[in-house]
Amino acid sequence: MVAYNFQPAFGGPVSKGEKPLTMREPRAGRSRHARVGDTLQLTTYGRTKKRRVLMTPPCTLRATVVLGPTGVVRVLDVTTALDNVPAQGVAMLLAQAEQGAPEAARWSDALAAADGFRDYAAMYAWHVANSAKAGPDADGRVTRELIGWMG
Repeated sequence: MVAYNFQPAFGGPVSKGEKPLTMREPRAGRSRHARVGDTLQLTTYGRTKKRRVLMTPPCTLRATVVLGPTGVVRVLDVTTALDNVPAQGVAMLLAQAEQGAPEAARWSDALAAADGFRDYAAMYAWHVANSAKAGPDADGRVTRELIGWMG
């Protein structure tokens, strides 16, 4: 089981199914992100007495996403649960959000909405501001691992 903790502001949307994915900094070594099929434990309040388990769904989507200041730059290593239509739909959304695709900005905003943000600019700003280890490179790009539990 791979655990993901959410800030309290994201707890409600996760519980209600309005936020079916998360993007996290890459991990190295033995501490790995979930793979498709792994059970997730989604919580709020981390390692405190107030800790609350929101849900324990299976991981149905995994991808590496490179975010740029104006949109999704690149999507790599997309894996979905074969029988999960919502996860496959988000995988197609990722492909459309990649810069160079027609209407990429619209799809980048749709990706941000699925992650609980009002638009892509707000999502990008949050990831830049909350980068503990993997901050923006010289071109302003940040790499994130996308983990989804839709379905």
